[in-house]
Amino acid sequence: MPDIDDWSTPPDVLSLIDIFNCATNNIISLPTVQRGFVWRPYQIENLWDSLLRGYPVGSFVISRKANSKPGYELLDGQQRVSAICLGFPNPLEQNKNFFNTSPENIMIFIDLAKPDDEYDNRKYVFRVITKSHPWGYRRQENQKILSSQNITKAMQCYNLKNLDYLENPLKSFWPYDSYNPIPIGLFVDAAINDKKIDEVEESISKWRQSMGLDVEICHNKNKVDFYSICNIYKAVQGMLCTQKVPILLLDMEKVYGSSESKIRTSLFENDEAKQVEADDDDNNTNALAQIEETPQPNIEDRSVDEVENLFIRLNSGGTPLRGEELNYSILKAHMARELQNRIEDRCKGLFYPARFITIAFRLFGNMDKKNVADKDSISMKVKPKQFQLNIKEKKDAFKRFIEDKFLDSDILERIKNMLTYNRESNRIGLPIFIVNSLADKAPEIVFMLLYRILVKKDVVNEALKPRVLGMITILVWLGKGEKQKDHGRLLTAIWDCVRNFDADKFWSRETIQYAMRLEDNEYEVLTPFPKFHELDELVPKVEDLQNLTKQKLIGSKYGHFIKNIFYNKDLILYAQRHSLFKWFNKIENYDLDDTNRAFDWDHICPVNAIRNKKKINQTLRDWYNSNGNVRAWPYSLNRKNQDEPPSVKLSFAPKDIESLKNFSLCSTEPENNQCLLKASFCNCKWLALTGEVQSHIKENDSAKQVVDCILKRNVALCKEWYKNLNIDDFYVPDPPDPSVGT
Repeated sequence: MPDIDDWSTPPDVLSLIDIFNCATNNIISLPTVQRGFVWRPYQIENLWDSLLRGYPVGSFVISRKANSKPGYELLDGQQRVSAICLGFPNPLEQNKNFFNTSPENIMIFIDLAKPDDEYDNRKYVFRVITKSHPWGYRRQENQKILSSQNITKAMQCYNLKNLDYLENPLKSFWPYDSYNPIPIGLFVDAAINDKKIDEVEESISKWRQSMGLDVEICHNKNKVDFYSICNIYKAVQGMLCTQKVPILLLDMEKVYGSSESKIRTSLFENDEAKQVEADDDDNNTNALAQIEETPQPNIEDRSVDEVENLFIRLNSGGTPLRGEELNYSILKAHMARELQNRIEDRCKGLFYPARFITIAFRLFGNMDKKNVADKDSISMKVKPKQFQLNIKEKKDAFKRFIEDKFLDSDILERIKNMLTYNRESNRIGLPIFIVNSLADKAPEIVFMLLYRILVKKDVVNEALKPRVLGMITILVWLGKGEKQKDHGRLLTAIWDCVRNFDADKFWSRETIQYAMRLEDNEYEVLTPFPKFHELDELVPKVEDLQNLTKQKLIGSKYGHFIKNIFYNKDLILYAQRHSLFKWFNKIENYDLDDTNRAFDWDHICPVNAIRNKKKINQTLRDWYNSNGNVRAWPYSLNRKNQDEPPSVKLSFAPKDIESLKNFSLCSTEPENNQCLLKASFCNCKWLALTGEVQSHIKENDSAKQVVDCILKRNVALCKEWYKNLNIDDFYVPDPPDPSVGT
């Protein structure tokens, strides 16, 4: 690799080693507009199969850095470059980060076993593990996660000292659904250093010994064909020698010269076919193309608007960018890296940064309390064209707004503490998993909360906190209406309340009354909900199962409430918040890019008891997958007895005592089942669901027992929410007449 000072003109092609060196030594870096690494594991696996087979993987587009700074910026190819670099780290050594991507969070293996399906179009089976899925995805269907049963087996194979897999480095794991996996970095490192085959085998042996067990014993390999270590090593050597990636240098002097329009036309003549995925049906990419741009006579003074547009155009053909991701990229072109880092740090636990920018942008436009906002000004769908035009005019004011209101104050930390459960300070709060997803599921409600605190100056003290949490959960969980649309209509319905009510009036039933109004006499903006004492009446006594079918219950007075809330898994998380806090109180310290949870959803009555079985009672089948039969359970504790009946699952077994102690689930008294029941939010009646009941589940009496437990647990989950957040205080007997004005 030539020294950067001698690299006045980049070569036409780069080898894979050159690419890795350029990325890790900052010869090629990312422009500020670039997003993070977003490829899914299967995309990395497929790319490496192509690389080892000698297939072309496309070209990379670079440009010289502005202001005579040394080096180049990567305008197109970030995801591929990052995926290539992830195959280089040697797990026996310390490794550098690159492009905001860390080998501590993603590792690539090659399975020596050949593809075992004649319809599999791979030649080599690459496997990727991540911090949130350290056991990897499925070997055969590599876009799917492993089954709970296989994850449980994997956890046992890893032989971890600490059962919390998140606390163990990724180097402690390998892809479970493999026959003979080896980190590809061992082969790459050996090829770069021209090691002999016996040295390669020695390093592989050393890695296996460092794992503390033989990773080859996990599967029956009798009917599987394998590549030898020598086969793979020779293939890797050949790949590093022959695989080249074309480099296209975008000459910015020409872009900003007299032939600007001609070059732009030739670069993007097929742009109409490259549409960016957006939050609505608008073609944001083509809209951006219509924005007039001021020509820049000098490359050193070029406007960042050009870099924005180049980035958007060049990246529109790869992994799609949502509209708000484009907006964040546009804004990043106008801000220093230090400011980006501050934003991303403050967003942890509440927002994806791009979502934060959307909400902050709408707050910025609504800070004038006298201004009467229109519908668009409170919409969380901000078109990139609109955003770009506004940022051109107000970028400095918007950046000051972000710094003053969010970065130089503790407002986001206060909001997170107010929302999030803590055993000592906030026992009615929401589990971190719910808080993490609020802005994703209901950005309008998070915008509303921030508006009330920033603009209306609401002070959420201990007396007001239950009302704030109660209203937020009502609006988020029931605010998508009968047709399950977004929360935009809901925010529109209550916007006058948001702007004009004082704190005591706003966080009360009066706002819910406005939210409960119907649109056009037919569309529910907010699903009506019962009073606490009516919850038991939602489910009749289990006498005739035919009266308890989903069709019958959803056709009842509060049928839409039942339909929404009995399948809303956030309600399970809220009921189990005490246990979740014990298990995952350090969850914010982990970067779980490819998942939104660190636990498993476990059926208390096992799915296999009714799966593919005929003559199962329809009522039982209807409610078997509802909240009432599901618990949030650590992967490490979702044991291989998950097909056992509840009487076994919810009872201690001697072999499980140590595991349960490590998760703060039991005392030294193995006969005490109460803590397992409590952690699962089950009552003692579940212990009566024995193997006998499960084996006779087709019979009426057994079905009744199971349905009774499931439906009553559904109600109990609702009661836990009502009781802690005073939901009764928001009850509205009948939806108001929509013709009554504000």
